[in-house]
Amino acid sequence: MTSDNSSHPLDRPGWNSLNGKHSDIALNGKISARYPTEYHAIAATPDGSEEAFHDLATIVKKGEIIGLIAKRPDSGNPDWKILMESLVHQMVCEKQLPETDVEYVELSAKDIPEVLELVSITKPGPFAQRTVELGRYIGIRKDGKLVAMAGERFKVEGYTEISAVCTLPEYRGKGYATALSSVLVNTIFEQGDIPFLHVSVKNTPAIRLYEGLGFTKRRDVPGWALMRV
Repeated sequence: MTSDNSSHPLDRPGWNSLNGKHSDIALNGKISARYPTEYHAIAATPDGSEEAFHDLATIVKKGEIIGLIAKRPDSGNPDWKILMESLVHQMVCEKQLPETDVEYVELSAKDIPEVLELVSITKPGPFAQRTVELGRYIGIRKDGKLVAMAGERFKVEGYTEISAVCTLPEYRGKGYATALSSVLVNTIFEQGDIPFLHVSVKNTPAIRLYEGLGFTKRRDVPGWALMRV
């Protein structure tokens, strides 16, 4: 499978990532693809067709829950039960940011227990045992523990997604999310890509943070949590 280059790379970020820079770990159907569960429960189709969703059902176990940023399956599709629907802003930053003086650390496999604990408290979105292997992840430690982090997820032609930006509740308001996001934005630019992200339209504080950093909305896209039945 290959991505369709006739559309913008960000029109189908999950699909293009699974058929591009993350193709080495992708689990593929005939016209669908997904990340292995240990990376995160995200899947994609090229066009949101009923045929594609039927094909996706061949690579998702019954009872398993997956997320998509795409057109949803028809409500009458017997393969899927819609558990949650949402609308997210897809935002892009087209300028580098001032350097931060906040001390941060690079996160790796050895930090997974702390990372998963932070994720369980802050719930930034789909995250699993090996998500940190999808790109660069950085964090801030205070008082002997990991209190904030941010990282990279989808990687498509010319663009890298910033994801899993989160801070423990008692450490918010200190600029940690801004600092970590700024570091990633600048690194992504240095590598020749443009940073983008997805954020719920209901998450006003996060939207304000990203707008303050220079992100602008490219479009709104639907997000879904689906269970294979």
